[in-house]
Amino acid sequence: MIKLERTIDLKPYKPNSDLAVTCEIKVVHQTIEVKFRVTGDLEILYIPMAKLKRERLDNLWQTTCFELFIAEAGKKPYTELNVSPSGDWQAYSFSDYHKDMAVKNEITNLEFYNAQNLTELNVGFSVETKVTKLALGISAILKLNSGETTFWAYQHST
Repeated sequence: MIKLERTIDLKPYKPNSDLAVTCEIKVVHQTIEVKFRVTGDLEILYIPMAKLKRERLDNLWQTTCFELFIAEAGKKPYTELNVSPSGDWQAYSFSDYHKDMAVKNEITNLEFYNAQNLTELNVGFSVETKVTKLALGISAILKLNSGETTFWAYQHST
């Protein structure tokens, strides 16, 4: 049984004092639960409207989007999940870093929620995995109303 529970502060690639992003990850058995929280001046943030009918869509990373990367520890293939505050999402598989991208049809649904007020946006989801020795990555892409895009991660590569 895999068990993990952690809260992580994501760092912006460029300094940003108007927003903060944290991520709570909880793994029990083979279910990964992720909750992203964006706090600060949400008036500067482009937040896609929540939809009644969520869709699997490509290119979610071109606007505000939250990402989870799942791999078997020590192995190159991985799964990437992209989730929008609108509820739209997509899952991809890769053989190595950005190589051989394919839509991952084995993931058919995500449990999803979105809650927000004037100072806080919460987006959460859970997904089942068959990976037994997990290596996880998380990131957020925040599109600002100014047109600027900010990139957030636990650690940025140089």
